[in-house]
Amino acid sequence: MNAPHPGTGERDAVARRVAGLVRALADSEQDGPPLQDPDAFLDGLGSLAVVRLLVLVEEEFGIELASDDVVRENFRSLGALHTLVADRLGLPPDRPE
Repeated sequence: MNAPHPGTGERDAVARRVAGLVRALADSEQDGPPLQDPDAFLDGLGSLAVVRLLVLVEEEFGIELASDDVVRENFRSLGALHTLVADRLGLPPDRPE
């Protein structure tokens, strides 16, 4: 059995925390049923909601994202946002299977 890749557990924890932030933002942004598709929600975010999410991410993880980080590509899906945060935290990339 292979040992876990260093940082894998940390990246998983970051992914869960990012998903929680997106769910919290969705709850505050929309009325109605709980969030079903986080990627569709993120893809449809307006600029004000992106700024709100940016603030949530910076506060949650104690990081400061550069203006170069604030591009649509980084906020289009949970995976993209998780990768951005994990990279800014200096976590090693996931090892390909």
